[in-house]
Amino acid sequence: MKRCFLLVVAAAVVGCPKSEPKPEPSIAPASADAAASNLVLMGSTGTSVSSAAPSMVPSSKPPSACVAQAPVVIARGARQDTGLTRTSVGQNTTAIGYATGDGTPHVFVVAPTGNATHVDVDWSHLREREAKKDPKLVRRVHRVTPLGYAKVGGKMRVGVDLVDSSVEKNAARYLRCGPADSDPITVDATPLIFFEATEDSVGQATVGAGGHSVDVRECRTFSDGVRVWTLSTQVRRESQANRNLVFEWLIDDALGDATIKAPVIDRHVEAPNKDKKYAWMDHFVTPLSVYTGPSGFMMVARDEGQIVFAHRDSGLEQHGAAQRIWLGGATFPSLAHDGDRVIFAVTEARKLDLLASAFPVAGKVPQPVKVALVDPNPATEGSREGVSLAPSGALMFASFADGKAPKRRVRFAVLGADLKPRAEVFDVTGEDATPYETRVVPLDGGKALVLILDIKGDVTGVVVSCKV
Repeated sequence: MKRCFLLVVAAAVVGCPKSEPKPEPSIAPASADAAASNLVLMGSTGTSVSSAAPSMVPSSKPPSACVAQAPVVIARGARQDTGLTRTSVGQNTTAIGYATGDGTPHVFVVAPTGNATHVDVDWSHLREREAKKDPKLVRRVHRVTPLGYAKVGGKMRVGVDLVDSSVEKNAARYLRCGPADSDPITVDATPLIFFEATEDSVGQATVGAGGHSVDVRECRTFSDGVRVWTLSTQVRRESQANRNLVFEWLIDDALGDATIKAPVIDRHVEAPNKDKKYAWMDHFVTPLSVYTGPSGFMMVARDEGQIVFAHRDSGLEQHGAAQRIWLGGATFPSLAHDGDRVIFAVTEARKLDLLASAFPVAGKVPQPVKVALVDPNPATEGSREGVSLAPSGALMFASFADGKAPKRRVRFAVLGADLKPRAEVFDVTGEDATPYETRVVPLDGGKALVLILDIKGDVTGVVVSCKV
């Protein structure tokens, strides 16, 4: 295993595997006073961050059980490659992590009332000890995950997952995942060994008792509020006897010596084809993890046309074999939990459906089925992408984006425990919105905060309430 050298949602993209949309029409008359009384977005100084774009308000207003308050801009300059990562930081408080253009991590905290406050972030180790080795390297920040407040100093700890790469093909590379205020958990500080791999180049890779040539191709950071771990995908030559590549999906919680007894979650073997190349090099991508209390954790990743599910116990140890379902056109999925039930939702590329299933944490994973949403204003072209789920008592909120990029409607749906609709799909934005990603956060009183990251880098919040 490559833990080397020094030392992950649900981002979703509209138009890429990282998007999110939403359902149905009609927004209540928007006024700055209404927004201020119900959605107070505060900076670290306690001043209002910004107020909002009229373009976020749908132009048509058919009857609906839902209404929305005036949209408010929470942040500007957010990176699309990082997206928005939502985590719970205790006491019904949700933290949202994102990064700005230079890779600086940021967090704002949403209270149950809808108040949002930007907080100071401790990323001292990453800033001071993991700066780019060469200014010419391009830094891609895959995720900023809030980990909770530090015991000393009170700043928000975050996991930062990034890769620095050279403009020249594979000349230099530095990948890291883990806390930004200490040593990361997963690191690969070398160029890819299996870059544009061929059967001949794999034949030159070392394998055996003397060590393996290993690449870390993907990693993300996760936390249950106390413990922090990473999910990563590593690739190596399978054995001296062949030139297959084996991709391993791994869990780790420490740099160096492993503390998890069974770190391999699942594996995939890729054999060279008749052209002496490998058909697919991206396996176990865009991983997610959800904490389900004493039942442990459900983890999910995409592997080509399959979705891989894995149950880990409360100690992060293996609890049964990984399960796979086929869903060839799946975009970035969403996970939530209700007691010991896991709720899985996903959309498919070039389709306008929402697929979902609910199952016990330790049970068999069923194939998701189409949710029969009641939609008075359905999209007629494009696709539905980037679903985000959030439980609220006996209900489940969902947001997603419908239409043809770059302009899409952000939409909102309310489901019951049986995953049947409890209200018509609601349009949070009009046809002229340009969402890249959405997240939904449950609030007190059965309300929800829909967060929208648009292609300009603005993060906008809209409070939605529905009579169900």
